[in-house]
Amino acid sequence: MTSIRSVWAATPPDINGVADPDEWDDGGLLKLPNTLVFFKNDAQYLYILLDVLGCQVADGEEYFGIEVDVDRDKSVTPYTDTCFRVRHDLKGDLYRRLYTKPLVGGETRVLTTTSEMATGFGPSFNDTRRDHRIWELALNLEEIGADPTSWWGSDDRPPVVRMGLWVRSTPEEGGFVDEAPEGWRMAPPGRDFADLLEISLATQPKFPETLIGPVFLGVGFIPYGSIDPGTGHATTTEEDAPLVVDNWAFGGRLDVLGDIRGLRDDYEVSRYKITYSQDGGAEQDLRQTWSNYKREFVAGVWEDVLYSIGPDAEGFYDLPNPDEKWLTANLLLRWQTRGFGGGNGLYTLRIELLNHDGKRVDVGEEEQLLRLAIDNTQPEVDIPLMQHGTNEVGRCAIVHQGDTGFSFQITVNDPEGHLRWYELTARYGDPDDDPVRIVAETYDSTDHGFSWTGVDRRVPSGDAVWRADEPCAYEFRLVADARITNGYGLHVYADVECSKYVTIQVP
Repeated sequence: MTSIRSVWAATPPDINGVADPDEWDDGGLLKLPNTLVFFKNDAQYLYILLDVLGCQVADGEEYFGIEVDVDRDKSVTPYTDTCFRVRHDLKGDLYRRLYTKPLVGGETRVLTTTSEMATGFGPSFNDTRRDHRIWELALNLEEIGADPTSWWGSDDRPPVVRMGLWVRSTPEEGGFVDEAPEGWRMAPPGRDFADLLEISLATQPKFPETLIGPVFLGVGFIPYGSIDPGTGHATTTEEDAPLVVDNWAFGGRLDVLGDIRGLRDDYEVSRYKITYSQDGGAEQDLRQTWSNYKREFVAGVWEDVLYSIGPDAEGFYDLPNPDEKWLTANLLLRWQTRGFGGGNGLYTLRIELLNHDGKRVDVGEEEQLLRLAIDNTQPEVDIPLMQHGTNEVGRCAIVHQGDTGFSFQITVNDPEGHLRWYELTARYGDPDDDPVRIVAETYDSTDHGFSWTGVDRRVPSGDAVWRADEPCAYEFRLVADARITNGYGLHVYADVECSKYVTIQVP
């Protein structure tokens, strides 16, 4: 089994069929006899460059195929495992198929794809003298069952993409088939997925040097310097992080990342302890245990071995070795804040560092602190009153609209002040019909200030009313969400909602 480590794509490659060295030359590399394959990823896509140095005929027939073991069970799972293929003489269109039988090469079902592909013919940074075939791909991670931001989910699997890869050039051009694993393309149709190529996805970007400290790198995708040391809220820009937030709190499970190599090499740190205080209260040890995968060579093959990491009797953790291939690198703490004893509040984390002799290491008092606003409470929403003119509309009512319209009293309440958005819509008709928006509002720091606790208002505003366009059963649905991130995404918790159901007759 061949294993390749992908590299985080701080700037996603342009999928244009041009092998730009600034986009690709630091990617994970697989060398085949006639093809160099580069891998990069971010939180949405696995990017692949097929630099086919051996194909030097512009109008020839070339093919490639990528078969993915989506559920990673080392066998073909019908209606789950998928393949991506292209044929250049058919205009280079990328298509995706699901296997419908438990064997490769069996019947497949064609699907639409949100993945992208572009083909080109020209020189590359790997061969500047000769024009040759180039393919660039961006495979949507949802389509191949991988997520580098939440690998610790219910199945607790590392974000590894298992694939068979082949590139074929026709005999008129000299003819070759490049394959990984060896013999994959030319194997009999009944071959299985037991020995596929494995691509270990990168799980974190490189943080800007100006936004990291001597201890902390950040939380998930959010750099340390983008977290306000006074309020514990995060504000980022597209230049700083792949996740853009504005005055967001933290919640859920948090990956607190540190400069582990710098701590070991520059300060000779070998052990550390993390303490916390809530809202300025007494300091206590933060003792939690988590899991992390380490890639190790076991019985002649690379395997992802799961380790449980916890504190010793004194509350100290061993500082990881930065030369080891930990799946989530630079991990100081995986903090499960949901259900944590202190609940919501402003937490100050302090790290105590010890060197190999057991002596404390001082890198500056403020640099050893990380303040995070923790909020694990979603807003509350309600539609306490719906009126038709001046008359209240009761539960499951049937109303003749006539010349009179409807109004609503809505309440959206977020006691922690982290409301992000709310919307009231009217839903009716077929399942694929778009809902009609009655009112919506999104957090804006200019309009709402630092804290937005919600609304208690009549909508539409003033003397305006809402009217139905056609007779139907209507669902009036109020939805809201909070500004809470786990450092990786904008939706730590599902939206909260409430609905009122009314049948409206329109003459």
